[in-house]
Amino acid sequence: MCSSDLIFYLAEKIAASPILLVGIYQSESIEGDNLFIGELAKLNEEGSRLDVLDLPPLGSEAVERMVGNMLSEKEGRLAPFCRRMVDMSRGNPLFVIEMIESLEDEGVVFTEDGKWEVNYELLNRCTIPTTVADVILKRVMLLTAAQLRVLGNASVIGKEFDRDTLTKISGEEYDLVAGAVGTAIGLQLIRAYEDSEAGQKYYFFHDKIREYLYGSLGPGVKRQIHQAIGEILEKSGREDIKAVTYELAYHFSRGEDWEKAARYCFMAGDIASQEYALREAISYYKKALDFSSGLSSGREVVDKLATKERSEEHTSELQSHSFITSAVFFLK
Repeated sequence: MCSSDLIFYLAEKIAASPILLVGIYQSESIEGDNLFIGELAKLNEEGSRLDVLDLPPLGSEAVERMVGNMLSEKEGRLAPFCRRMVDMSRGNPLFVIEMIESLEDEGVVFTEDGKWEVNYELLNRCTIPTTVADVILKRVMLLTAAQLRVLGNASVIGKEFDRDTLTKISGEEYDLVAGAVGTAIGLQLIRAYEDSEAGQKYYFFHDKIREYLYGSLGPGVKRQIHQAIGEILEKSGREDIKAVTYELAYHFSRGEDWEKAARYCFMAGDIASQEYALREAISYYKKALDFSSGLSSGREVVDKLATKERSEEHTSELQSHSFITSAVFFLK
């Protein structure tokens, strides 16, 4: 598991070594994350050479140049359109890319006699999205009901998925699934890549796409699909269960199979702890305790947590959490 905990751990260990560690984050993604902000401050206090480089939005000239390059047009010929892109994008390069592709789909931007042209009358009538996510989600509306159903199933699998698993859980003909995947690729809702071990896989281009599709499914449907995915992963991953433990913990918890959810959450906690992702480890251990409450395996989970509380490894971090103390008290 790649996490900020591991990054900060490595940063402390290499402080006196000639090693450069580079990380990126979006400023809005850490708003309210006091732990992350505190770790950054701690690195500064402990003498680590920490430089934070702020990447500002693109200026108007850069956006105009970007639009010109995308459309292979000389600067100035589409000046009014470029100015509109500057105003709409607010310097976000991804917004520029997605907006131009969306406008091309709608016929606002088109080629004529080998040159790009803009239908300004149509552009003025268009409802202009305000975020990158909104631009992308407009393309979801171009899917048929059957394609939406298939991609909704894909959203339950996760950010990434493969076609075989999708076909198994969808209960649809292979050709329909393949067609839905192909259409989604054409609309740039998902993208394909080659996995060295699993072959061709797919991933959602933007989290908002997956969130929208996932939200379109009913609670009962989600539970059934999560449970089915968990059973498929459990069966296919028997030889290396560790490789799919996080996914098993996630799907069985969403499928409300509390016995298996508790088991795999505890295993996930152990793996996260070994990878120095202590916040994730504590979160998984807490889930294991919650899911096993009232089950026959409940006391076994409490016993294991108490054993960890008495061990030397990560003692201070684990003891500082009330649910560990509660587990030990219950056992005693």
